[in-house]
Amino acid sequence: MITAFRPAFADLWRRTRPYVSDTWRTRFAGHIGAFFDTCAWEAENRLTGRTPEPAEYIAMRGRALMPYLDLIEVTTHFEIPPEIYRLPVFTELNQSLSDADLWTNDLFSCEKEALLGDPHNLVAVHRHAHGTGLQAAVDAVGEMVQDRVTTFTGLSRTFPDAALRDSLDPSLLAPLARHVTGLRSWLTGQLQWRYETRRFDPTRPEVTSAAGATPL
Repeated sequence: MITAFRPAFADLWRRTRPYVSDTWRTRFAGHIGAFFDTCAWEAENRLTGRTPEPAEYIAMRGRALMPYLDLIEVTTHFEIPPEIYRLPVFTELNQSLSDADLWTNDLFSCEKEALLGDPHNLVAVHRHAHGTGLQAAVDAVGEMVQDRVTTFTGLSRTFPDAALRDSLDPSLLAPLARHVTGLRSWLTGQLQWRYETRRFDPTRPEVTSAAGATPL
């Protein structure tokens, strides 16, 4: 994986560097590092045949989207000021989007990952922890997704709230609104993509061959 990703991220770093601050680069590098730590954790679990517990899985899974959300700031040409980025409400805005997106991904991919024997899927994790059938686990994860979508939708409609708005430099309001629009478009765009891609198709040769690995 490192052989494939190293040149890709090095190229991304070179192309974004002229347009972002040291603060953004430090945050982005931290998010990338956390994502690779999660990849190593998953690999160790596969080697040992371990299925993670729900809280552990949710915490580790939640790291996967953050580098991509950072890139919204590049596309909108506006960096979220650190004092705003550190606010609990902004953290929850990002995390509820991340959870909604990644858990939806798990619903789409649960059949493929079950065939591959990969336990890193919230449906599989829920079944293992609670001893339920497949449909009950899918229903439970669906409810979890809906809860996070509801949270994100509510926050994205009200951020920044009146009190925070009054404390901000008025020049920040328009670019903040563009950033939130970018977050909302990520969620809708990813959902549309999942209906179009063959990534989750359990009939793909690398899945039906039960090779135990997939290039995606």
